[in-house]
Amino acid sequence: MNNSIAGDVPINLKSQAELVNAWKKTFDDSTSSFQPEIIETLVSWILLTKDRAYKIKKALKLDFLDFSNLSSRKFYCEEEIRLNKRTAPDLYQQVIIIGGSIAHPVLNAEPILEYAVQMKRFSRESEMSGMLRDGRLKVCHVDSLARKIAYFHQNLPPLPENGTDNIYGTYDFIHRGLENNYNELRAVFSALNLETELEKLDELIQLHFAALEKREHVIGQRHSNGFVRECHGDLHMGNVAVIDDEAVLFDCIEFAPDFRCVDVICDLAFAFTDLCHFDRPDYAWRLLNIYLEETGDYEGAALLGVFGATHALVRAKVAAIRYLQSAEKAKMQSCLEESKKYMSLARTMLQDRNAGLLITCGLPGSGKSVFSLAALEKTGAIRIRSDIERKRHYGLGALQSSDGIAVNIYSDEASEITYNLLEKLAVMLLDAKFRVIIDAAFLRKSERSRFYRLTSRKNLPYVIALVIAGPDTLIRRVTARKLFRDDPSEAGPDVLAQKQRQFEPLSRKEWEYAVEILNEDGNDFRSGETDWENLERRLSIS
Repeated sequence: MNNSIAGDVPINLKSQAELVNAWKKTFDDSTSSFQPEIIETLVSWILLTKDRAYKIKKALKLDFLDFSNLSSRKFYCEEEIRLNKRTAPDLYQQVIIIGGSIAHPVLNAEPILEYAVQMKRFSRESEMSGMLRDGRLKVCHVDSLARKIAYFHQNLPPLPENGTDNIYGTYDFIHRGLENNYNELRAVFSALNLETELEKLDELIQLHFAALEKREHVIGQRHSNGFVRECHGDLHMGNVAVIDDEAVLFDCIEFAPDFRCVDVICDLAFAFTDLCHFDRPDYAWRLLNIYLEETGDYEGAALLGVFGATHALVRAKVAAIRYLQSAEKAKMQSCLEESKKYMSLARTMLQDRNAGLLITCGLPGSGKSVFSLAALEKTGAIRIRSDIERKRHYGLGALQSSDGIAVNIYSDEASEITYNLLEKLAVMLLDAKFRVIIDAAFLRKSERSRFYRLTSRKNLPYVIALVIAGPDTLIRRVTARKLFRDDPSEAGPDVLAQKQRQFEPLSRKEWEYAVEILNEDGNDFRSGETDWENLERRLSIS
């Protein structure tokens, strides 16, 4: 593992460690309350000073990376800056040279001993993983994360159609990677003589490959349509920081393009799965829904389970390997339990969900979207918002006004187009075994009936959520919304009056499938567990 560099100074892991410790001493300051520290990971040393962090890559050659010579370490330092500048430009600063001698390192001197990535330091308490553990992560942080990932993905170019990178994200490539991961995990479990876990692994293998095979066409189609891009590749919560209440994605995979050159949904699935691992499925479904509303990539949701299970599998493998490497009994047990938990999560990600359809019904200002957001978190569903999809169809952003464009996007013809879109998306998601919430007015019986017929054909649960509020509340809400323009809906008092005239009350037959949601100010329908249990029961009965 040794290699000679400028000045014929031999570098290996031992001399690198000596270099890092000597470099640390140059930052020691007895007059300061802060003292530098070193964090060691599997593949790097990170020196933390008062204002900056310096990352040195270990002189290693592993199955998945090669940092064994100085030139490769320089290249991957430059790659780390290039890739992470996309999502964290303020954190990633430059590649620096460490010269001098191992005992007395000097910046920008010769002979060149090492290269390091220089970063702006941020508090480790701002990492989302820690915030999840101690309950500090808020919904606004999850919303920021979803929008940051969506913006990142939407601004990435597809991989070139020709060239070596074109193999990434293909069905055969994904299949081979999955086989390798399972073979590695099987080898670890065999070495540990874990017969029960090996049996569970065999069951998981059958489930996983069957799910992958079902989605071969979708994977191929999305590869052809440019959804495989140079993404982050390691979007777990430890690689997201919250700085000034905004999510910042950092530490993407720089050493292996096959890990980061993936379908965008594969990248998102890592964050979704990790939130589930932290026992926050409500945050996971919120993240997914905001991402889909931002991107419109509802087709990709069909791959969420397959990719999510793959990420959980990899984390299970890493935990099992740490078990093998550890000599401390308590740590070994912790690693084994973590591996088992990830295996269980992988199975959960692959299981068919209890698909069903919930539609909202209510006047502008009644709070349909507030209710449907709470419902998607509680029930684990994908929401389709008519206000957003209507505007998307006509080339408008969610908060962009339709004033001044040539088409009346709220005409009867435009509404028919919108409901056709909603039905098309609902069918696609229901066929992918998701629970679906359609957030729309559904004031006419004919609009409600078409979705009842849809679920009847598929023998799926169907629920109408009638969301109501008093006349004064409705007026106040739509007036404020029109004034502040902070909602995709553009309905003001005039539209409210029109919709009140159009509303066709639920029939006796429809009430058999309906739940009534009172959404007056001060009425916290979110806290009524009995009501949610009732809704869950209805969504589970076809």
